[in-house]
Amino acid sequence: MGSIEDLVGILRVGHPEQEATARAAERLIYLVRYGQAAEVAGAGAVEALVGLLRAGEPDEDAVANAASALSSLAFKGQAAAVVEAGAVDALVEVLRAGYPEQGAVAEAANALGILADNGQAVAVAGAGAAEALVGLLRAGEPEQESVANAASALSNLASNGQAAAVAEAGAAEALMEVLRAGEPVQEAVAKAVNVLYNLAGNEQAAAVAGAGAAEANP
Repeated sequence: MGSIEDLVGILRVGHPEQEATARAAERLIYLVRYGQAAEVAGAGAVEALVGLLRAGEPDEDAVANAASALSSLAFKGQAAAVVEAGAVDALVEVLRAGYPEQGAVAEAANALGILADNGQAVAVAGAGAAEALVGLLRAGEPEQESVANAASALSNLASNGQAAAVAEAGAAEALMEVLRAGEPVQEAVAKAVNVLYNLAGNEQAAAVAGAGAAEANP
């Protein structure tokens, strides 16, 4: 599909519903994962991907691919650039506008978790991500990828200095509902247990106990 600059150009002039736009974002994921994160970020891809998140709808493949590309960039050393481009607010908006079964919602939750675990927890929490992630837990089902990703993101926030924000968003109660509704083999259930453990270990034991964690038997 051409150079990195060509791909970024497609994102800038295309529309989220167009297949070429989705494919360009998907190609950037590949390039980032295989060693070209700095080159992709340097070509203005981060800003173009954030623009795609804002222009599209959560049911569009291009939006899911844009969120995934931002996740990969954050994981590959470009987390600060992703935040500076306004990605956190755009990702949170995907969570609020979408539904748990949509791929873009799962990818947005994953991106927020990766950002939180790569030095950007304050920015993620400050954008209201904890509340949006808790809303996703409540709206979804334990077998859905988005619910597992939301739990993982909350765990990363809790273990990176934002446990109070996670607790204040009502996460403990929502996580308990995941435990009660799910099965032990489900990824979301395992991750919910991990979040509760992280909250309890970061001065939020009272919130965890108050939600009934002691009586849970996942």
